[in-house]
Amino acid sequence: MARLQPNPDPLRIRFADFELDEANACLTRQGQAVALTPTPFALLCALAREPGTLLRKDALLDAVWGHRFVSESVLRK
Repeated sequence: MARLQPNPDPLRIRFADFELDEANACLTRQGQAVALTPTPFALLCALAREPGTLLRKDALLDAVWGHRFVSESVLRK
């Protein structure tokens, strides 16, 4: 299981019909914006940084929610 590293460079990747642009907080599908609130967008970026890797719950909680107190139940929603 991987531990997420600090993000040195913003992501900009394409997968299937999607383009993820972390610097501009934008996800598009076939050129059309996909509405995502900040938390799901951060989660998508965290997962996209580690393709094909099983990420630990604590690594995702740290990457997306930082050092704020949240329970593991947020990952189920």
